[in-house]
Amino acid sequence: MFILSLHYPPNLVDYFAGLFPFITFDAVPTDDLYNYMFDYENIDDEGLNELFENVGYEFTTTVGNMGSMFLFVVLLPLYAVILYLLVRESVKMRNTCRNKLYV
Repeated sequence: MFILSLHYPPNLVDYFAGLFPFITFDAVPTDDLYNYMFDYENIDDEGLNELFENVGYEFTTTVGNMGSMFLFVVLLPLYAVILYLLVRESVKMRNTCRNKLYV
């Protein structure tokens, strides 16, 4: 929408600026973390124009624009392993308790 050089009304830009954080579900502030992980200081990574920056697309890199979604995708295997371990231990505890009751 903002790639074309059209003049959008300020209220429309403000509306999208308020709407995009809810749409992208950016729950964790990741600017400092991504600067540390990917060394963004050495990359010329500025938004395409002011309209993009107003709605939250401040970077030209995908990871920078993904926000906290990148962390959720990267940490998903870790969550799966933790869930597997918890389920395995709960099954062991259930079987131990069941064996003690019937003995």
